[in-house]
Amino acid sequence: MKTTIDKVIGELEARRSFLVEAGAGAGKTTTLVEALEHSLRSQGAEFASKGRRIACITFTNVAKRKITDRIHDNPLVTVSTIHEFLWEIIKSFGAELWQQIIELFQRGH
Repeated sequence: MKTTIDKVIGELEARRSFLVEAGAGAGKTTTLVEALEHSLRSQGAEFASKGRRIACITFTNVAKRKITDRIHDNPLVTVSTIHEFLWEIIKSFGAELWQQIIELFQRGH
């Protein structure tokens, strides 16, 4: 019987997306760290030579710190919370977003 990490590694090797969904304390962070370590071992040199990085997105700052510590703050991996990740995407649109919010309130929505 395949373990969760075996399934995740299979998806990584097949270059498919995957989702690990489980309750608190079930080992999601450990599985994620093992998957990152596998990717760094098997493809780290390729990522570095092509200027690529891995985005690792989690929900909590606690998990972010654990992941960062466990992968020894590897520069090939950007670890962030979902909120940090999304903020990085939208922060350059701040003026436009505020304008849209103002216009919505002015229209009474």
